[in-house]
Amino acid sequence: MDPIRLAIIEMLGLQEDAADDVILNTLNDVLTQQDADALATRTAAADETASILADRVVELEETLVNRDLADHAGVITDDTREFWTRQLMSNRDAALKALAQARPAVKAPLHNRLAARPPAPPADLQDRAIAPGIAAQIRNRAHEIQKSEKIPFTTAWQKAQAEFKKES
Repeated sequence: MDPIRLAIIEMLGLQEDAADDVILNTLNDVLTQQDADALATRTAAADETASILADRVVELEETLVNRDLADHAGVITDDTREFWTRQLMSNRDAALKALAQARPAVKAPLHNRLAARPPAPPADLQDRAIAPGIAAQIRNRAHEIQKSEKIPFTTAWQKAQAEFKKES
């Protein structure tokens, strides 16, 4: 008899004179049982994962609802909190639209321009600042230079400023 056949018969726990169809049926039953056991193990693992994920989804939904309730705290009172919690859980989009419509519009505050102080000049300009009296003298001299030399005012200003620096 074939040694492989004898090894298979011995593994299956059959008698040595077992017919081929009995060996095949027993082998098929063993493989089917192994597949069923493996499937049961995978199903149990999938059920456990699904349970964990379902718990996480519920936790995230509650967090989201609590954030929405906090965002609309001006509209939701303690009496209506439970109602809005149920609405946000069952139909979040419609509940958020209703809450947004119920929220009073916030208008931007108006500021009095006369009460505002002008901003301070940058620090690097404060060092180079020209006294108001000197600035007026430079301006007057720049006008004279502009008229006499027929040049643009900015060029005349630079020449007048250079003259005052020489005098200082």
